[in-house]
Amino acid sequence: MRGTAEDESDEVRDAVASVDASLSQLVNGVRAAGLDDRVHYVVVSDHGMAQLSPDRFIVLDDLIDVSTVEVIDWSPVLALSPKSGDNEAVYAALKGRHPSLAVYRKADLPATYGLTGHPRVPAIVGIADEGWHVTSRREKGRWGTDGRHPPGGMHGYVPQLQSMHGLFVAAGPRLRRAQRVPTFENIHVYELMCAVLGVQPAPNDGDAAVSRTMLR
Repeated sequence: MRGTAEDESDEVRDAVASVDASLSQLVNGVRAAGLDDRVHYVVVSDHGMAQLSPDRFIVLDDLIDVSTVEVIDWSPVLALSPKSGDNEAVYAALKGRHPSLAVYRKADLPATYGLTGHPRVPAIVGIADEGWHVTSRREKGRWGTDGRHPPGGMHGYVPQLQSMHGLFVAAGPRLRRAQRVPTFENIHVYELMCAVLGVQPAPNDGDAAVSRTMLR
């Protein structure tokens, strides 16, 4: 998760320290084997994380009768199918009810998501603002029991948000040193790896031009 050192939990700091130690062990092993001039390192994450807090929870039961809908997904993208088939009634009950939950009919999803009309998208979709979490009274009631606790972070928000950006760190004999690269999508990492390995990439959605400036 992103944030200041004061914001992070002990668990996050411990996890970072563990990964750092593992990377150090790997680099030292490669160096000891005399393979520094042949090995490339590419460290990535598939997404970022936004921090949550108890004052940014949206309790769905406060907005609608949860027993009347099938909840396909909860948060941060709320996906609903009304059991009665009355999509408009549930849409009207949710639309504008919470300032941090945008609610759409399936056909009205913004084009930027690329999901308009997709057969797997349910009738009603709610999209929570960054750092907001959709939950239920039942789930909240289980926190504090059997080791359960409120979630401290979440991903799946609008991908343009800085908090959703993943990590990318790369080093090796064919890569430029101390270069800060512009933001790019993870789909382009494959082209970079093929380039440093000297192999012909299979057809893919990436663009070799995106990573070309990273190469020596």
